Amino acid sequence: MTALLKLACGLALVVAVVAPPPRAQPPPPHQPTEEELNMTSETMGLEYKNYLEEVVKMLEQDAQFKDILANATDEDIQSGSVADKLHVVDPSIRSKLDELKRIELDRLRRKATEAFELSNGLDRNTIREPHHLDHRNPHTFREEDLRKLIHKTTKDLEELDRQRREDFKRYEMEKEFKYQEQLKTLDEEHKKEAVKKHEEELKKKKEHPKSQVHHPLSEDQLEEVWEEQDHMEREDFNPETFFRMHDVDGNELLDQNEVMALFKTELDKIYNGTDYDPRERDEEMNEMRESTYAEVDTDRDGFISLKEFLASTQHEDYRADQGWEGVNEREMFARQEYEKYEQQRHAEIQRQINMGVVSVATGSVYSVPARRRAAPPAEFYSSVLLTR
Repeated sequence: MTALLKLACGLALVVAVVAPPPRAQPPPPHQPTEEELNMTSETMGLEYKNYLEEVVKMLEQDAQFKDILANATDEDIQSGSVADKLHVVDPSIRSKLDELKRIELDRLRRKATEAFELSNGLDRNTIREPHHLDHRNPHTFREEDLRKLIHKTTKDLEELDRQRREDFKRYEMEKEFKYQEQLKTLDEEHKKEAVKKHEEELKKKKEHPKSQVHHPLSEDQLEEVWEEQDHMEREDFNPETFFRMHDVDGNELLDQNEVMALFKTELDKIYNGTDYDPRERDEEMNEMRESTYAEVDTDRDGFISLKEFLASTQHEDYRADQGWEGVNEREMFARQEYEKYEQQRHAEIQRQINMGVVSVATGSVYSVPARRRAAPPAEFYSSVLLTR
């Protein structure tokens, strides 16, 4: 990757190039798998991701534009003003950008057509205004196209992180809801057994001492990666060498995939064996990423530069490791939030019952005519949940 990738604001476009090893020839460090390297671009959910990637790859091919970007400030890139220099791009590359834009517009038109088939209220010859390109000029890729793409990507990635946090909160509330509804179906003896088992499971999740899980990018955490993942001697640890070993593409920037690969050892401490919740591990990894960037990415460009990384090693918190409070150790939702969610879920189940969507007996699709349906027992809410 080059400075151009800053306009993707964190979207991983991984180039399989390894930086020359500094100072000495250390053993190869832990290399993220292809699945790990692609996790961000595949899960970010940007609907126009392919278009973004192709535009970035195309612009990287122009040597003059790359030089301009290499000397651009972070503000030039984040504000989109670097797009004003698009006129220097070679005409042959501009022609290919024009074609990429036409292909993207064709994709949007096809989506409009598909939507029309589902809803007669949409004119199949029109496109809802896209914010990642200038649709008023359908034939050429211009400065405004690049500017819009930068701004749209920045906004969308922030929104996707917000949505991820909200989705996880709902996921945790649904687990609590199912547990509470299941208890309502049990007699007193079995309820006590279920509560005891539930409390033991929660205790097991929290049984690792907080001090054993290091704070992301603290000295202890980095030295542990150096020793266990990179197979180096701890006494030889050097921050700059560490950075260059994990800067997989050698651009003196750690992107989000390269940073998240550093958390594997800490995540394995919290989520080991086969009985952990993969959704919770994913959320833990993302929260470590967000914490790291909030503390270290001082220019907020979505990357950690060598300068930022070395500066973070001079802070007092770097050596005074405060540990890490995991997802399982925190309340993910307030009581008031849960009570509102509980009311919504009860109303949803009642609607399903009224519509005959579920069977009182099995929770499956109800095929008996409405006039023959019996009123469901009060505990049916729980039986429906257990069959979902």
